[in-house]
Amino acid sequence: MRKMNPAILEGYKKIRFESEQRMVAKSCGGGDFNYLQHPNLEKRRVASELINLVRDTSMILSKISRQDKTECSGKIPRIDSCQVTSGGECNTACGTGFGFDTSFIPYDMVKRSAEFEVPRDFLYCNELGEPGEIMEEIMAMFLTRIQNEMELAVIYGDQNLVSGPNQPANNRFLGLNDGILKLASVMAPEAQIIDAMGAGPSPDLFQAAKTALPARYRGERSEYVFFVGPEIKDWYTRFLAVSPTEAGQNSLKTGEMPRIWGNDLCEVPMWREDFEFGDPTSAAGTIDTTHILFIKPSNPLYLSGRRAEMMNEYKIECDLTLYKQYWEDDLILQYPEEVVLIKNVAPCGVPWEGCATTNYTCFPTGSIPDPVQCD
Repeated sequence: MRKMNPAILEGYKKIRFESEQRMVAKSCGGGDFNYLQHPNLEKRRVASELINLVRDTSMILSKISRQDKTECSGKIPRIDSCQVTSGGECNTACGTGFGFDTSFIPYDMVKRSAEFEVPRDFLYCNELGEPGEIMEEIMAMFLTRIQNEMELAVIYGDQNLVSGPNQPANNRFLGLNDGILKLASVMAPEAQIIDAMGAGPSPDLFQAAKTALPARYRGERSEYVFFVGPEIKDWYTRFLAVSPTEAGQNSLKTGEMPRIWGNDLCEVPMWREDFEFGDPTSAAGTIDTTHILFIKPSNPLYLSGRRAEMMNEYKIECDLTLYKQYWEDDLILQYPEEVVLIKNVAPCGVPWEGCATTNYTCFPTGSIPDPVQCD
């Protein structure tokens, strides 16, 4: 995982400086609010700014929809069309049964926390720098870790994960709520799913994702993006680099890449590329695979509670300070039918062949079984 996001370090320095300026201004008789008399309000304001900093500098959280909510659970209203039709003749009848209606998407935020301890001896007996400078770096590293965990939860959250002894430590965090990939999987057949079955990326595979989108949404395909991991992004860079074109040469020189089939590739650093695919008992064994998500960024909705708190406590018996950050969040897919998920893509596999029926998976509602051939 990243040790520190430079943008978070710079943002934390700015937030801390502005907070100190407000306190100094009031102590000198300036300002219109007495933060000295209400220090807890200033702490909450700073804690909220820190969480917003983490979200604003995240590759995926900065792109998807976000809403702050006062209530920890509730419903997101939306308007739906109910088979609105048009006729080819004069229709004077009333009450055809078609029109518009409202619906609701439920949400239920979960409480998360992260903490760390700083011994006073570490701050004052080090050769790295002044205690204030060291704390700035420590806080930036801490917030970067929270950002990493937030991104993992948004992508890979799964309430079915088992937590407890002898279980991965991340299960306690990821198991609180479902993430985008889990939501897309359980919402089949509304969400479109393509199984690459261990094949590698190819232009045909990305084109298949665009084609899999229901026809009524294809007019909006230019607004969609492909969320991918670093290895898929690197594959496309290499793919372009061998092309004797201006775009290929620019990719070779700078690593920058144009869109693919008219859509951006959004690289997410925390995107996993180590899912096992295959039979471990066979001679071929298993290979590492990943996912590709084709989605409109406004579709996933990240909900956050307005209460974000950074608490600290000095433990006199241990001569150290405990810092703990609390926040609340949830993630929902507003329109699952507008999602295309490609699974079991091997970044170094043989390129996926287009239009092969065996590349698609048949599945019952609500589950994704092992790959089978569609009739």
